[in-house]
Amino acid sequence: RMLIDSTSVRDTYFWQGGATVFNASLSYAVDPSMDVVAGVQNLFDKEYYSSCSSGYYCQFGNRRTVLAGIRYRW
Repeated sequence: RMLIDSTSVRDTYFWQGGATVFNASLSYAVDPSMDVVAGVQNLFDKEYYSSCSSGYYCQFGNRRTVLAGIRYRW
């Protein structure tokens, strides 16, 4: 992906090749009313730009994030 800014700095180019981000999640039903859940975003901790808003500022994508929890249904 190539991001070009023509407003703040003339002929400023940022080049980023393809970026593939893998996410994974799983859940386990402990009983009919309770699940244990877990998930990982950006499993391989790929560093990439998610957006650029000017010739000087680009936002990195989220780093690896791991979430876990218990879901209970009344």
